Amino acid sequence: MNETNPTTGKLKKCLPLAGGFFTGILNGLFGAGGGMVAVPFLRSGGLDEKESHASSVALLMALRSEEHTSELQSRTQISY
Repeated sequence: MNETNPTTGKLKKCLPLAGGFFTGILNGLFGAGGGMVAVPFLRSGGLDEKESHASSVALLMALRSEEHTSELQSRTQISY
């Protein structure tokens, strides 16, 4: 018997989405704390240890640079 369970297939497709959502919530609440969640999710997705850590750090750098840019723009007052 080689039956595929459609529920298992849907769960595997939703797992990265749930992991990304949970990681985003933790990043929003605790700053960089989402990396503790992102690395295991990336590892379970098939990346090796170095790739999952590098991806997590790259995401963190992108988020921090965006936050820094946003902070600088909010401090700059343009008078027209």
